[in-house]
Amino acid sequence: MKNVIKMMFLAVVLTGVAVNVSAQEEETVFTYGQVVKVAEDSVTLSEYDFETETTKEAVYYLSERTVFENVGSLSDILVGDEVEIEYETVEEKRMALNVYKDTGEDVYDPNQAEGMGEMDIEGQEVGEIDMPMQEGEDKN
Repeated sequence: MKNVIKMMFLAVVLTGVAVNVSAQEEETVFTYGQVVKVAEDSVTLSEYDFETETTKEAVYYLSERTVFENVGSLSDILVGDEVEIEYETVEEKRMALNVYKDTGEDVYDPNQAEGMGEMDIEGQEVGEIDMPMQEGEDKN
């Protein structure tokens, strides 16, 4: 009887460990790097590893769940492109959820915003900076 109880306890503990490991593997992570290879089912990046302070290559696998942003499809991603990938690790494989291509065109420029004039460094329109008045000075 004691052996049966021990086996049941061990089964419960192992099930809990397996569920915990499975949950940890599916954590969403982001990475950024330069594309060094594009294949039908994967993208390989050259990326900086902050732990080892070296550059390494990593493969990110694509699936029907992968969403491409800022590009039409995988064929628009070329060797040398800078991309950001959101991925999760499933069975020791990095599975890409989102692939975002950095085109350099999506940088916010306040001078290009609709209805905005030339801006100074603090974001105020030039010519409309409200300066504090000195004592005895007329605002006009």
